[in-house]
Amino acid sequence: MERSSNMLILVCLLISIAALTNCKKEEKNLPSLITFPASGITTNTVILGGIVGDDGRAEIIARGVCWGTEPNPAISGLNKNIIGNGTGIFKCTLIGLNPNTLYYARAYATNSEGTAYGGEVKFTTSTAEAATVTTIFDYADYYGAWVGIHITDNGGADITEKGICWATKENPTVVDNDKRICNDTRPDHDSYYWSYAGPLKPKTDYHVRAYAINGVGISYGDDKSFTTMAVPEVITVAATEITDSTAIVGGNVPSLGDASGVEIGICYGTEKDPTINGPCIISDITGTGEFICNLTNLTPGTLYYARAYVLWDFDPDFGGGYTEYGNEVTFTTH
Repeated sequence: MERSSNMLILVCLLISIAALTNCKKEEKNLPSLITFPASGITTNTVILGGIVGDDGRAEIIARGVCWGTEPNPAISGLNKNIIGNGTGIFKCTLIGLNPNTLYYARAYATNSEGTAYGGEVKFTTSTAEAATVTTIFDYADYYGAWVGIHITDNGGADITEKGICWATKENPTVVDNDKRICNDTRPDHDSYYWSYAGPLKPKTDYHVRAYAINGVGISYGDDKSFTTMAVPEVITVAATEITDSTAIVGGNVPSLGDASGVEIGICYGTEKDPTINGPCIISDITGTGEFICNLTNLTPGTLYYARAYVLWDFDPDFGGGYTEYGNEVTFTTH
């Protein structure tokens, strides 16, 4: 009878232990994952990723990759990329890396117990080269020229500056010649960036080159030569037949240069360097040769300044145009 009682107690004890074991909370662990080898490596990009095979019996709330130039990069560092959650395969493309640089990377996964890392992989970005740029000459006017910049290859590094440089000698550089930086962020439909070389001297031979700067250095396009257009030549003749309210001032136009559709006349006023924005008398001629203009309604006993002018390429509806002035002459009414 005593033996039966002991067996009953043992059976009850085993049942109790089994019940306690089944009621015990399942233990949670860190995730298990693998880092994929780096692929698609360029001067400033790479493809990284990994696979989370075991979530450690807790939901994966974040996964991704972290990287840096020192071993064992962690999510506490500056460089990490979150790529969703849960188990399975994940990949991403990193951008903005430095050329010819050794990097370390690890995949990571985080659950409620913490963050686990895959194995570390190493990769070195490609070496950058100087950019390849082409000079695109469009046309020259009297005081400048439009030039295109065509960057066919950035050399694997970001372009930090682009533009044109010009001089009256061959192969100008940005160091010792005039230049203009092009700040356009988008090219036109032909992939050209446009910039204006100027102000230039009329009827003068120039050379221009496009340039581009990246992390490696500066590169130039081919040298393009051009000649600016010739402006009219105009001379002011001294005033004659001066009275208390009138005077005659004339001029001479030896050449119209490359101009057409001109207006020729005299501008005058009581301040130096009068312009066509002030009082003007238009002459009867529209070509080369001598001309005179009768100035009327002047103030007695007053010093006047006068200049002959040639206005061309002027649109009455839209304005614009160019003006060339002759020498200044003075006279005083009686």
